[in-house]
Amino acid sequence: MSDGQAREAVTAYVAAREALREPEQAKRQALDTLKAWMRRKDSAKAELKGHTVSLVRSTRYAVDHKRLNALLDAETRKEIVTEQTSESVRVT
Repeated sequence: MSDGQAREAVTAYVAAREALREPEQAKRQALDTLKAWMRRKDSAKAELKGHTVSLVRSTRYAVDHKRLNALLDAETRKEIVTEQTSESVRVT
């Protein structure tokens, strides 16, 4: 792998990211409009132009790891906590 190939890869990545950005913004705006419409209708499901539009609600839970670790003794922590390493590339 040469420096030139890496530069070409960055150029290709940036071009692809920019090409996706505009449609993603339009999609997000359309979904926000539909969400507001569904809330106003006070309905969780509707049919529009042959498509089913559903207002989906989900709940997520977060763990305060500092507080959890403070409650666990070292042995229990070793049984529960596992280390995982991942690798990715970020271009900014």
